[in-house]
Amino acid sequence: MVWIIITLSVFCFILLLILGKQDEKDTSLSVENRLLKDRLTALQDAGARPSDEIPQPEQHDKELTQELVCEAVRFNGYVPTPDDGFVMFMVGGEKYFIQTERIPYLLIDKSYAIQKADYDMVLFRRAASEVTSQIIMGKVIISDDGSSLRFNLDSFENSYEHLRDAFPTYIGIINETQQRFGKRYDELKAEHVKREQALLGPRTIETTAENKILS
Repeated sequence: MVWIIITLSVFCFILLLILGKQDEKDTSLSVENRLLKDRLTALQDAGARPSDEIPQPEQHDKELTQELVCEAVRFNGYVPTPDDGFVMFMVGGEKYFIQTERIPYLLIDKSYAIQKADYDMVLFRRAASEVTSQIIMGKVIISDDGSSLRFNLDSFENSYEHLRDAFPTYIGIINETQQRFGKRYDELKAEHVKREQALLGPRTIETTAENKILS
């Protein structure tokens, strides 16, 4: 009987502790809620509004057209010359073309006429293939007859704003592609010369002046 009384006493004591802590939590939450309510009232009195009442920024994104391609070129400091299906502009004295006949697909391109006799076309095509596979977005394309060399980048552009902001990056990728191609071709050519010298012995190997396109 005594043990039952002791057990009940301990149980009641623990229950009182739990209820006391719960009352403290309820009091604390009540105080916090009152403070938050006072802060919200103060903000509303100052002119603030709930987030669902805050006006969202207007969307000014424009669907891309050839006219807006010209505007993007102009925004980045170049002078566009539109024509049927493309826009031409100059960078550092070199012509670039943007094909616009299949918007939103765009092709930004610069090309050169080349003389096959000036280059080892096997190494030329190998360098083009390697660089194209390594660099993101950039491509090196040699015509089937070996008379032209192109550096380009293609992209799907759904908005004027994206093209405008990405334009400097696109030009940089094309120039980086050209520089890597020139470097890789020179490396392959040097390796080829070294192999020939190892097989045939030291001799003077005739070279031609490198064209600006490899710079």
